[in-house]
Amino acid sequence: MTQLIETKPHYPYVTKLLIDLFNNQELSNVRRVVVEPTYGYVGRIEYHNGQVHVFRSTNLGINSLGASEVCELPRVSLCAQLGASVALSCIV
Repeated sequence: MTQLIETKPHYPYVTKLLIDLFNNQELSNVRRVVVEPTYGYVGRIEYHNGQVHVFRSTNLGINSLGASEVCELPRVSLCAQLGASVALSCIV
């Protein structure tokens, strides 16, 4: 069984969420999570396949593909999807 990680009230929300998911064994592809113990601001995720990912604050860097797909959408189409209230900021 994996060792449980202690979460502290002042840790960032995303760090606490990651710890909770790991402690509840809901991250089946993750072998180990290491969190900086004082502030919980940085850490690393070690996967079973040997890959390692370092994270900082709320940026886990696990959905970069989703962000890149949004950037590939035509601006007018994206503005239409977001609604008229943000259309002006899309065109800029």
